[in-house]
Amino acid sequence: MLCACGSGSGGGGSAESNVVEIKSLQEIVENEDLSGVIETQLPLVYKRGDEFYVLPGFDANRKGEIWGFVLKSGVFLELAYSGPKSWTGTELFAKSMSYKGKKGSLPSLDTIRKGWGRVERQAMEATVATLAANGIKAEAYKNVIWSSTEMSDRLAFYFILHNGEVDYNPKGSEPFERNRGGVQPPRIAIYFGPN
Repeated sequence: MLCACGSGSGGGGSAESNVVEIKSLQEIVENEDLSGVIETQLPLVYKRGDEFYVLPGFDANRKGEIWGFVLKSGVFLELAYSGPKSWTGTELFAKSMSYKGKKGSLPSLDTIRKGWGRVERQAMEATVATLAANGIKAEAYKNVIWSSTEMSDRLAFYFILHNGEVDYNPKGSEPFERNRGGVQPPRIAIYFGPN
């Protein structure tokens, strides 16, 4: 099954289409009843050990494996802030994870921006609402995400989800954005394609 993850514009310019292949449910686990999957507007990322797999929705049988969303850019974004993350620590985690045999990396700023905007925000909010209705904590366009784009050996850029702006921070510390909603610390974002 394929998911057309992005088309049209969303406030930040035109978003290129990016197709993320979603394994058929039977490819994930054979001989299981998979009829209870609730389709979501954004595909969901599930984690087993150091591997991700993607389904077109929420599977209550895999509630303990759910990890994040696939954004329209193809970036995998964790559901919610899960603890302090420096650029270095996030990069190490991304490189330790795999999807369909490919190792992850931090996404570039250009990659992050591909699908960012109104359309993606609406899809994420609808997906978060579906997850909340099923007892899963998730956040929509909150927090910041590290990018692979470096300013220098010691500084790297991060992307602010709620407004699409960019800032930089030392790689060894955790960035955060202060806004009316309070402090917005980083979430993990991983990319498995060319940046």
